[in-house]
Amino acid sequence: MFSQGEFICDILPAKDGRVFYSEVIKTEDMSASELYSNAKKWVSTTFRSAKSVIQSDVDGSIIVIKGRLSYITSADTPFTLTIQFKDGRFKYELTDLMMDINTSVFSKTYPIEEAPFVKDCIEKNLNKYNDFIYDFIDGMIAEIEGAEDDDW
Repeated sequence: MFSQGEFICDILPAKDGRVFYSEVIKTEDMSASELYSNAKKWVSTTFRSAKSVIQSDVDGSIIVIKGRLSYITSADTPFTLTIQFKDGRFKYELTDLMMDINTSVFSKTYPIEEAPFVKDCIEKNLNKYNDFIYDFIDGMIAEIEGAEDDDW
């Protein structure tokens, strides 16, 4: 799945020392335009405002999203997600992951690689974070692949 073979703390996939999730997903019998359309639907249902998170949109071939995921009550994970489309496959790259902590006592934003649980290689927290990111990715993949619509 991660051809670069680099990991932070043997858990988080990385490229050039930065957390980096990437994969090419093969989709039989789906055109680039179908995949693109499904991705646009996913963006519109996943984020409050598709217009506010889509940074670049090249019709039918690429979407760049800058969004935020709520990781825990007082922390968000800003990110950049690039999705490229070709007939029969799409590729995603999830990069620029940050940790944005806001409490009543302090507020701080830093690259995820500098988060204390990452710097100290706290395995339990790394696994929890990795699972959190993969849940997001798995949901995206399912929708772009065209998970069955409800029969309304």
